[in-house]
Amino acid sequence: MSESIVRGGASAASRRDVLRRATAELHAELDRLAMGFDLRREDHYATMLAQHGAALFQLEAELDANGAEHILPDWPQRRRSDALARDLAAFDLKAPRMAPVTGVMSRSWLYGTLYVLEGSRLGAEMLRRIVESSPSQKVRENCRYFSHGAGHPFWRSFVSGLETAEFLDMQDAENGAREAFARFLHACRHENTLLENVS
Repeated sequence: MSESIVRGGASAASRRDVLRRATAELHAELDRLAMGFDLRREDHYATMLAQHGAALFQLEAELDANGAEHILPDWPQRRRSDALARDLAAFDLKAPRMAPVTGVMSRSWLYGTLYVLEGSRLGAEMLRRIVESSPSQKVRENCRYFSHGAGHPFWRSFVSGLETAEFLDMQDAENGAREAFARFLHACRHENTLLENVS
């Protein structure tokens, strides 16, 4: 399924499709877990925000440390940690304590990680509509994370860069994408430390 190291330009299977197939099972499992939440409820919404934070903050810190801005010059505008931290604060929840960033990500691994984070904006649009239908004003007014980047072509421009980037090792990119999905899955299954103040 994997492509080898390829130069920029089209390949037999688009790189987006290669990464989509490589992560399909993980993505489906994450969607299945998300279906257990009613994001119109304050407790469910706060829980999902906290679970996302358990993965997102660390991943974005690793992308910062490994030069994501060299892949996406507008990376600082794409980062969602600040938006998520503000939403968490509205529910009296703090950002998680992060581990020191010590590992080095290859450029191809970065692309795989970014594929997951940038692709999540597509699902976030659907979740935003649910949040905005909440009877809770507190929920409706604290939707910075799921609405981040609305109206900007972040996903489209990322895919364009992915498809034309030179010298990508797609096996490494697949591994980076799988690891990012695994982080979110682990958080959704096990993260409870941020939920102590949720009623």
